[in-house]
Amino acid sequence: GGTSSSSAGSIRVFRPGVFTLDGGTIDGGASKNNGGVFQLAGHTPTTAYSQVATLNIISGTINGGSSVNGGAISAERFPVLNISGGIVNGGTASKAGGVIYIYSAYADRDIEVNISGGEIINGTAATGNGIFITKDDECIAPTLNISKDVCQ
Repeated sequence: GGTSSSSAGSIRVFRPGVFTLDGGTIDGGASKNNGGVFQLAGHTPTTAYSQVATLNIISGTINGGSSVNGGAISAERFPVLNISGGIVNGGTASKAGGVIYIYSAYADRDIEVNISGGEIINGTAATGNGIFITKDDECIAPTLNISKDVCQ
């Protein structure tokens, strides 16, 4: 893992971008902001709606890191997070989302999270040890589809 003085301790997926984990292990990372291992950063209000950041976890292991929000993964603005397998193991957040932090900041955009398999385990945070979801008051609620009990 790496260390960042801003966001994403190891890997930042920025708009438009796609990262797919299909095997292997990514160990830790530390961020002084959001996303101990991964930070997904979608569009800003002045860019096209189609500019999304996507993280696909098919298999493999992400061993969480540490950050303010999202010890392992921070998904912000307009990301797409798909987890169909693998293990997201741990993470420590001083504020929210020990393993995964999801934040919707724009009223006209949505966040999409689809979890159909895998495991999300061993997170620690002041609020939301596993998955923490928040949004600004005017925002569309994030779309969260969980089709399997994956949080332990």
